[in-house]
Amino acid sequence: MKSDASTSAAPLKGLVGPLRSSEPALALPAVSPAVHLLEEASDLLVVHLDFHAALETCERAWQSLAEEPVSGTIVEVKCSLCVVGIQALAEMDRWREALSWVLRYYQVPEKLPPKVLELCILLYSKMKEPGAVLDVASAWLQDPDNQGLPDYGSLARLHVFRLLLPSGRLSEAEELAVRS
Repeated sequence: MKSDASTSAAPLKGLVGPLRSSEPALALPAVSPAVHLLEEASDLLVVHLDFHAALETCERAWQSLAEEPVSGTIVEVKCSLCVVGIQALAEMDRWREALSWVLRYYQVPEKLPPKVLELCILLYSKMKEPGAVLDVASAWLQDPDNQGLPDYGSLARLHVFRLLLPSGRLSEAEELAVRS
């Protein structure tokens, strides 16, 4: 790979001009070890198709998050770890474990990120076992904290069309449709 002479030979620049050895360099925020593990898990899943190793890497990342203070980045990392973990379980034909795996980390169904709940609904409905995720989705939808979220309406529709109607729960579907 050729290097561009204009950039490779350019001096390090500070905010105003070239950085002198006597000036402190601006420190970049430290990246959580979980972020590196998430990248590794994604790579194992997508590039190497090593689903078992991807799942194990997600689990190591979750363990490393126990020491992290909660921040917006950490919330996103947790959600992404769940997505990678669910995909890895599905690829290994262990999809039935996906919901319990996710709940092991979130513990309370109402606290699942919308994206993770959506993925679980789609997975279990595609595999013709909508009842497995029905109670979790119902609990999430009934939680007042979730009702103001932008994803609430789309998750309510998924719940009606992918879980309630296929399970023959017409009155619950009608009630949710009216309430939403």
